[in-house]
Amino acid sequence: MAQVDEDSLGALLSRYRRERGLTQLELAERTGGHLSVNTIGNIERDRTRPYRHSIEALCAALDLATEERAAVLLAWRHAGAETRRESLAAADQADSLDATAPLTLPASPLPRPPAPLLGRAEEVSALAALLTRAEVQLVTLTGPAGVGKTRLALAIAAALTDYVPGRVVFVPLAPLDDPALVLAAIAHACGLRESGSARSPGEQLAAALVGRETLVVLDNCEHLLAAAPEIAALLAGVPCLTLLATSRAPLRLRGESVYPVAPLGLPDLAGPLNAATLATSPAAALFMARARAVRPDFTLTDANAPDVAAICTRLDGLPLAIELAAARVDTLPPAALAARLEHSLDLLTGGPFDLPDRHRALRAAIAWSERLLAPAERRLFARLAVFAGAATLEAIAAVCDDDGRLGIDALDGVTALVRQSLVRRVDETEGAAEPRFAMLATIREYALERLASEDRTAVERAHGDYVLALAERARGELRGGEVAAWLDRLEAERADLRAALRRALDRGESERVQRLAGALGRFWIARGFAREGQRWTEEALALGGPAPPAARAGALDAAGLLAVECRQLTHGQECLEECLRLRRALGDLRGTAETLATLASAVALNGDNTRAIALLEESLALHRQGGHRWGVAIALNNLADKLYNQREDARAETLLHEALAVWDELGDRGGRALSLGTLGEVALAREDFDRARALFAESLACARAGAARNLIGSLLADLALTQARAGDAAGARSTLREAIAASQATGARQDLVRCLLAGAELAAAGVDPARAVRLWAAAEGLRTRLGAAAKRVERTHRARLISARRQSSAALWQEGYDLPPDQALALALEIAAPRQAARSRHVRPLTGRATFPLRRGRALRA
Repeated sequence: MAQVDEDSLGALLSRYRRERGLTQLELAERTGGHLSVNTIGNIERDRTRPYRHSIEALCAALDLATEERAAVLLAWRHAGAETRRESLAAADQADSLDATAPLTLPASPLPRPPAPLLGRAEEVSALAALLTRAEVQLVTLTGPAGVGKTRLALAIAAALTDYVPGRVVFVPLAPLDDPALVLAAIAHACGLRESGSARSPGEQLAAALVGRETLVVLDNCEHLLAAAPEIAALLAGVPCLTLLATSRAPLRLRGESVYPVAPLGLPDLAGPLNAATLATSPAAALFMARARAVRPDFTLTDANAPDVAAICTRLDGLPLAIELAAARVDTLPPAALAARLEHSLDLLTGGPFDLPDRHRALRAAIAWSERLLAPAERRLFARLAVFAGAATLEAIAAVCDDDGRLGIDALDGVTALVRQSLVRRVDETEGAAEPRFAMLATIREYALERLASEDRTAVERAHGDYVLALAERARGELRGGEVAAWLDRLEAERADLRAALRRALDRGESERVQRLAGALGRFWIARGFAREGQRWTEEALALGGPAPPAARAGALDAAGLLAVECRQLTHGQECLEECLRLRRALGDLRGTAETLATLASAVALNGDNTRAIALLEESLALHRQGGHRWGVAIALNNLADKLYNQREDARAETLLHEALAVWDELGDRGGRALSLGTLGEVALAREDFDRARALFAESLACARAGAARNLIGSLLADLALTQARAGDAAGARSTLREAIAASQATGARQDLVRCLLAGAELAAAGVDPARAVRLWAAAEGLRTRLGAAAKRVERTHRARLISARRQSSAALWQEGYDLPPDQALALALEIAAPRQAARSRHVRPLTGRATFPLRRGRALRA
């Protein structure tokens, strides 16, 4: 915290309190128990920065005037900026770890709008003020499609970024069609990974957000209103959470502030229509900005001003409709635009009467844009609507021209649609080699209406075929050296994966849905959607109708894998045992070998290491028999890992060196990183620190080069642990900070246990036994709550922990064991901070039995 001065938040509040003749106790009573005397004292001494709702409570209790309140809020924001500058990035990432599962990842930045927001300054100011009021938790922007709700919400969120001490998160809901996925979508956007606990996504999300002010923008809620009760429960459980929703209809929740978004201000047709008067109209300003984007030399003149005014008026000031019209000025002057637009509006006046007039105007604008397309472009426009998300040109060609009668090249057709503002390019990742294209939700709805029923059935079947082929290819590629690239590919297709699964389930296509579910099991786990993946897979297996045994076996394998990930071990083993029977009966050598390996993981988690070894030995034999080199390498590594845990080090090392030779043969650097890391664990368990450090360093280099980012967190944690045990405190601190950040970036929960153990070793080496015991106990408590089995290197630390616990107070041990993960991680980061170097200059290796002096004269042996 910055040094206290007369302009600081604490000094300002203290002055206002004294001016009103109040003691800190009297002020605390005026807050109605919201703040204690100690908390007020800490705030006034600038020892803590309060949450926004606490500041609001203090301002109300002090009865501050408008200018005084403004001064307090300004000082509060300055204090927040100073805190952020002084805080480590890793500490910020660790701020919202849930106790039982999700690690916090850096939240995605707000989408950057393509152009400045025009004509909405008053709305942005009013809504930003509304959202900063302590009693406001939910604001919903309502209005017709195309009125600019999303764009306005983004501007408000950007304006509030510095106001929210936690973070601002954007959640696009348009790709979803299932209300049950809303909370999972919010959790994912907040950077939370699913856990293996029995708690629901809503419970995990609430636990992660409690105590940290967060603004979540929920975009396009109108088709998911059934999720409103779950949203209400989330708000009730997290008082510091604020939601800004966009929807065509209110969510109808208690406490909801509904804000109808009006169209842009129109020119006054009754007054003089010239360039000067039209420049004051927000609708005309938007038309000019978008017209210049396609024709830079376009200017507003007294001559064309009446036509521009007519266009904006005919479109009722709807931003999307205006943008669609303005995009045509590269081929049509305003007069021609106005004439054609008027004609199209006449053609569509017979639209559904239950739609608002403005929505009918938008439909007219889209219809008019569509009528300017060539016949082949129109067919492509309608067929593109089957994509739920952004599609590549390859996918568009495969799905939209499946019958070979589209009559236009996919690239040419998409280019024409982009130019007509009916399709937009979406770059999902920076520098993506393959562009993706998508429709706005409202335009996609219109395009679907234009797709004839028989054509829609055929195109949706082609879409399902394409998605299934992609998923099955990806399953094979996930066994190779391009794992990260294929996971990214599937992530980009996630909306279409869901759409294909839902259509197949709704149509009772047992074989298709089971094959698709079976192909996606590892993807759901790798990207933090295990619970959702399990739901899809269980639905696929429960679907009636005939399906080939191979398809059911694949779905059972995925179901078992996902159940084990969610720590439903009994159910997982049942699925895997049935899968194993089917694959043996089919003579599927590779499938049998892979299921044996998955089953080995399940039984090992249940504590049966002996059976796990037997299963892996059979898996290895089958892979050797079938010549499956990648399967051989992974089986060798996994078998070695189990043998090492049983102290069969010599055999484990032999298998690992064989695995390394196969990885080198395959050119798989990610696989090489895996086996080198296991060798490093063997060396660490033997306390051969020099060899362990060298192996972990080489493994890290391979993991980074091979894009095996799922390994980086655990490898860094093990390296930090090794450095701490070897006496390299400075190296261990630096590596531990990196390990914590990497573990959060991958969502790896088990890696956090290793990070806490490394922090405990650092604390012990720095002669801080109280913190060492708390961190050791915190690691043990977290591992227990995760239901994770301890590896041999961790069991070594567990023995040291038990020794330490016997000689420490029971209260100290219990305090550490119950410590929430975010607090435990903050403690580890404090140990790892560079400022600790001065305290730990004389660090010795912690081998064998080490004695640390305690403050009360006792000795702690670890």
